Amino acid sequence: MFRIFAVAVTLALASFPVSADDVLCKHPANSAVLTKNPDVRFLIFGESHGTQEAPATFAELVCFVAATDAKVLVGLELSEYTKTALTNYIGSKGSAQDEQTFLSESHWVLPVEQADGRSSVAMLDMVKRLRLLKEQGLDLTVVPFARYADISESQTPYEKGLAKSLIESAEQDDYDFVMVLVGSIHALKTQEYELPFEPMAMHLPQDSLLSILMVHSGGTIWNCSPTCERKPAKSGSKARLLEFRVGEAEFSTEEDKKLIQGFDGVYNLGIVSASPPVQ
Repeated sequence: MFRIFAVAVTLALASFPVSADDVLCKHPANSAVLTKNPDVRFLIFGESHGTQEAPATFAELVCFVAATDAKVLVGLELSEYTKTALTNYIGSKGSAQDEQTFLSESHWVLPVEQADGRSSVAMLDMVKRLRLLKEQGLDLTVVPFARYADISESQTPYEKGLAKSLIESAEQDDYDFVMVLVGSIHALKTQEYELPFEPMAMHLPQDSLLSILMVHSGGTIWNCSPTCERKPAKSGSKARLLEFRVGEAEFSTEEDKKLIQGFDGVYNLGIVSASPPVQ
């Protein structure tokens, strides 16, 4: 059973060379904790859709983990029907035409009123970064895992479908890590906040799972509640530690203590900036 830990993320990310000679990773301090526990295979990062910082940070954490000579499966909260388009783009040269083909075949560009952050500029930049890391020699496979399910009676079947899709993809090869970027509610390991359904993370292997909540300290976000637009980022967190610490984390407010219930750890992204949809 993992104990809670926390970290302060330095937004001025520092570059440093990794095992692949031509690859540079930019990553927050203390990322090495992600690979310390030999039992951990699933690394789940729960984000608030619509920021620049969460997708960018996730891409660099993938870079860091894969640069340890690890074979990494990357799961993105995109519809499974985009798999062919995503696979083709990740394996392409990344030309302007390759990008346009990907955008078209994945139906990435949505009407503004439907663009909830998963089709943002930052998310596209993250996909482009993952493609480049693959091209530079890191052992990455990128898959979408959002699977359709009837949620007329409960959202639990949808959550189970997300988990099943990830597990099925993970079983296709001998991956060292499965790294996932998903909306924070899906990353909960328990039914916190009196949720009327069982989140995705509850249906993943618990003995090899580390679920981390990405928090922020304010700023702006592209949010779709109730309308999709740039808005102030609510619920700014003051959670901050200078280093990862094994054991109970110290938080400055009771709100932060409640915020991370159901997660193994927290990453503070600092002040965030909204990322609008690709148009």
